[in-house]
Amino acid sequence: MLHDQGFIVMDIAGLSTWLWIETGSNQEYIFATNKQRLQVAASAVVRSIGLEWIPEAVADVAKDRGQDESAYEVVIKASGLGVMLVPDVDFGSEVIRRVTERAVRERASIDLWGVTRDREPDESLAQSFEATKRLHSSARSSRPPVAARRQGNPFSARCAITNEPAAFLGPERGQYLSAEVATGWRAAKQARDALVSGLKVDDPDTNARIDQAIITAADLGAGIELRNNGWYGVLHADGNRVGSIFSNLGCGYDGAEWLACEKKLSQQMNTLMSSAVTDAILAVSKKTGVNQAQSWFLPIIIGGDDITAVMDARWALHFSHELAQAFEQRFNDPLESDFPSVLERLRQKDVTSVPDRLSLGMGLAFVKPHHPFNHAVALANDLAHSAKAFRTNASAIDVQAVFEPSVRPLEEIRAEMVVPGKHQFTPILGPFLVGDPARPSDASGAQLAPLEHSVATITALPEKLTEGSDRFTSRVAIAELREALAGGRDEDTYEASVNRALGQCGLWLRRRIPSDGKEAGEGDRIRRALDSDLRLEKLAPDQDMRWPGRFSIDGFFGGQASTLGEQPHRMALLTALELADVQRGTVEGQER
Repeated sequence: MLHDQGFIVMDIAGLSTWLWIETGSNQEYIFATNKQRLQVAASAVVRSIGLEWIPEAVADVAKDRGQDESAYEVVIKASGLGVMLVPDVDFGSEVIRRVTERAVRERASIDLWGVTRDREPDESLAQSFEATKRLHSSARSSRPPVAARRQGNPFSARCAITNEPAAFLGPERGQYLSAEVATGWRAAKQARDALVSGLKVDDPDTNARIDQAIITAADLGAGIELRNNGWYGVLHADGNRVGSIFSNLGCGYDGAEWLACEKKLSQQMNTLMSSAVTDAILAVSKKTGVNQAQSWFLPIIIGGDDITAVMDARWALHFSHELAQAFEQRFNDPLESDFPSVLERLRQKDVTSVPDRLSLGMGLAFVKPHHPFNHAVALANDLAHSAKAFRTNASAIDVQAVFEPSVRPLEEIRAEMVVPGKHQFTPILGPFLVGDPARPSDASGAQLAPLEHSVATITALPEKLTEGSDRFTSRVAIAELREALAGGRDEDTYEASVNRALGQCGLWLRRRIPSDGKEAGEGDRIRRALDSDLRLEKLAPDQDMRWPGRFSIDGFFGGQASTLGEQPHRMALLTALELADVQRGTVEGQER
């Protein structure tokens, strides 16, 4: 082996066949139920297939042939994915057989298949790799769906959780479970521990904080919910244009050097993402305090440049902010990552489809604990796509709180918020820019940090300014203002609703703010911030108004940029009010 420009170049003589094994419909498999313990167990299965089952099968086949590890070369080893070079098609086919048989034995009802393909003499390694990838994708359409394996009959008992044919008696009386659910139920504790072990480092204090933050195996096994205040934050994050980096590696590298680059970047993608998640957990734990930050976080998917996690809503925004910063700092540091040098090489080769630097597109959905989790994940995915479309060279996040029990897609939720008329606007602020604070921002858009401050201020407002029954009045007034700002009405009706709600807010604010014009702490500051955000028209002093200004849509679009958010013609207040309502939690959640 030789070392060239930071990559270990392997000798692959005699390895003439590509082997590609991968799972499909991972999120559908993992989030088939609302049970957190089953989601963790299913995620562990996907992770084990790529990181354990496939490598073990390859090593066993080589051993049975009397060969050692030089008989194959593992190129990609990731969650749910294994790609390698092997001596021949028979070797690869035997590996596929052993992996898929193991899935059947361990009752992993996930879509799993593999293909082999010989390298053509006139193809480069990169070209044959991409051809094998296309072959694997095309093979999927010719295969029966996973549901075909679980056919029942009219006389069969059904699983109480998935409605699939039952095979076992469950832990509760009269409850029947499918074979897959029963297996996942038993494996949840071990799956949680395996997931946590990937986040730990060589520091006892750090590992103690990680154990404290993530729900315990005992609680998960007993079905105890993740800590919450009546709301969960469901986060999905995905790297911006990371796929384009891998698909264009052949433009900058060739032969064994390309192979070494592909392998090393794949390894770094897994390790650096896990490190970024650990960094974010530590940052939140230190901010909230040791006694508070217990069992607030549950990572369900951490693989490559993807993460899906559920957490206590009170710390979801802060965690997302810290994750984006840690991701950018680690992946764009040339002392820790090879991505900066690879991107530079590709730019020198005039490849324009790759990003300037690595960043995240993030979606954060706030839902109640018993909201259908598959819908919450789908919503977080849609929000991440919205953030990725907003910026691809800077990390961005889009957020949405779901106050309704229905399960509608993001597009439909936001279409209902549009205020029809001359301006045709949606009264939301996002997506927001997040990421490395040390990097000067070269992208326009609302920043998350000012919004976080505004949310904290509004959240604390009823507690700081009100007492007794007046506290209830303040919360009702704020809720009415949030509903008035939510849109969905014509401009005239929208203006009237907002001004009526502002009057109610002004009524209790004026009781707590002196009329002599002196500073009155948080209340006066928030009133001036809301005036500025809505760009209220000032009224004459003798006019009898409970709020010192009038909202109009023409005035809003003709004013200056918002102080709560920096993007022109975007309303920060509604987003801040919604997130403040989430931060305060439900009545039941506050009692926990």
